[in-house]
Amino acid sequence: MSPTAKIVVVTGIGGQGKSTLVAKFLEERTRASEFWDWRDCKEESNTLHTHLVRIIERITNGRRRASELAGEQIDSVIKLFVTLSLPIRGVFVFDNIDQYVDVYKSTTVDSMHYLIDSILKSPTNARFIFTARPKIAYDDAAFLHLELHGLSAEETGLLFTKRGLSIDQRCVDEVHELTQGHPLWTSLIAMQVFTNRVKLEDLLARVRAGKEAGLPEAMLFEIWKSLSPKHQKLLRYLAELVRPETEAQISRIVENELNYNQFSKAMRQLRSLDLVVIKSPSNAPDTFELHPLLREFVRRQFTKSERSHYISAILVFFEQVIVKLRPALAESSSFDVLQNWTAKIELLINSGDLGAALVSLEEAKRPLLANGYSEEFVRLASALFANVDPNESSSLDQKTHDDVFSDLVEVLSQLGRFSDADTFADRFEQTVSGATARYVALCDMRAYSFWSRDAMALAKEWARRGVEIKLQGNLDTRHDCGHNLALAQRDSGEVDAALQYFLRGATLEDVISVDSIDMGRGGAFYGNIARCLFLTGELDSASTCLTKSAWLLEKETDGLRLLNQGWAAQWLGEIWESKDPDIAYLMFRRANSKWETVSPPRAAFAKAAIERIEPLTSDSLIKCEDWQIDRKYIDWLEASRKFPDR
Repeated sequence: MSPTAKIVVVTGIGGQGKSTLVAKFLEERTRASEFWDWRDCKEESNTLHTHLVRIIERITNGRRRASELAGEQIDSVIKLFVTLSLPIRGVFVFDNIDQYVDVYKSTTVDSMHYLIDSILKSPTNARFIFTARPKIAYDDAAFLHLELHGLSAEETGLLFTKRGLSIDQRCVDEVHELTQGHPLWTSLIAMQVFTNRVKLEDLLARVRAGKEAGLPEAMLFEIWKSLSPKHQKLLRYLAELVRPETEAQISRIVENELNYNQFSKAMRQLRSLDLVVIKSPSNAPDTFELHPLLREFVRRQFTKSERSHYISAILVFFEQVIVKLRPALAESSSFDVLQNWTAKIELLINSGDLGAALVSLEEAKRPLLANGYSEEFVRLASALFANVDPNESSSLDQKTHDDVFSDLVEVLSQLGRFSDADTFADRFEQTVSGATARYVALCDMRAYSFWSRDAMALAKEWARRGVEIKLQGNLDTRHDCGHNLALAQRDSGEVDAALQYFLRGATLEDVISVDSIDMGRGGAFYGNIARCLFLTGELDSASTCLTKSAWLLEKETDGLRLLNQGWAAQWLGEIWESKDPDIAYLMFRRANSKWETVSPPRAAFAKAAIERIEPLTSDSLIKCEDWQIDRKYIDWLEASRKFPDR
């Protein structure tokens, strides 16, 4: 590979050996203990965000948690990832990015395009490798495209020789013609012959006879027929797995039908036939899965009811794991813990048990979102509701259905995926009959979505509709549009109405009092009121509220605390800018240090404020390290507050 390329893209049809080539490259590089990270993007939509935040957690040794990135749009996460990767001399692999490729333009799209473009523009020391089937081309000297082609007739013969086979050249030529040099198909034929499971002439005759159905299908069908019942049974289990698993885990899944000796023997033989793909995570045991082409072939041979037995056995395994982990499930759970729930949910969707999938998704929803895995939640919720017939949704638990649906629309809106949010809101509307409590839920999700995209008139229209229906009908429902109405009112200039809502029965006099604080209200309560006061020019009262908000936020542990801590400091800086440059500089530095790990665009905003105030700031403060700024900020909060600390 070119030593000057920042990005290397390996393309070629399925089975050409793209991932194998990259794995071989990593094997040689990691002999020198060089850092590497591999993420498989195949068949998963909406997960680049998840992949990136997990990498960020890894390269910062857990100092930057996914929970700190919850709600951040993908462009902010990409900027942070690229910034953190700058000093790293290592390799990042994004395997199977097909879903992000525009076939006609031979370029990536959306978030993947932004990632590649950001890498090319950065002075990074790392190398990034991507694999895909379609061609990808970027006109940049730091971009290298490697396209893999089929084997030549000579290479086909060499493959048979390396397998220990002496094959007549006529047969070699026929294999090459039938497979068109496809490495996977050629290797599968060679291994079938090598293990004496079939004569080459017979296999070629049967493949040739079935070729009208398509070479891969004919080839796989003949290989499937040549396998023993135990091998077929193990393949059926492997075909239903939704992620690579270790050999020990697979043996537990199949233990009721294959004892350990039978399993080990079958597994070795499947590996020798190149039917199983081996994944080697760093510092972890090897994991195994079927090649995607083989997995889909096996699944297609059986109906959903015929597959249910194998899915059920895998579900039993995950439920046994989850029973042990459930007491510890919390908002701080790692993805290694949470992926047991995500695997279970995906399996339940595949089996058609949508009610159980919904219940499991509800259980995992909060930890997924709190830990920053919003796109993983979106992926699962989208797959679930795509399989639910709106006319039959009443068969599901209504409360759970509506709560998860509302969260899906909200998270899609936070991610800026407004078209998808509208699609699912429309789908939810199909399940609503009349001006009921569930219609209030629809109004609330639409109001939030429109507020998120700065469409304040529509946000207020939907929110007011929900408020009026609930009030006029005196509906006893947990759904309420008041908060989203207040947000839209505040940000469209109707600050007085918003302020009355955010006060929640408290008096403004008590809220802005310098010597009292309601600890049960939380930092967001004082922050929302402070924002209203800030917008109406009541800067002293806003400063008092922001001080309370900032002080409370230092004690909170939820996933949005860093974002909110940044806003509190930034707004305090804007208030103090005309009063005391040193205090303003301290606030802007604190905002920048909080935002640079969770929101690079906002950090840039704070950085601009720092540069603006810096000429007026004392040199001693400018020379402070971030940890010193942090300490001075906390000291300032303690010195400024007159309210008690309890």
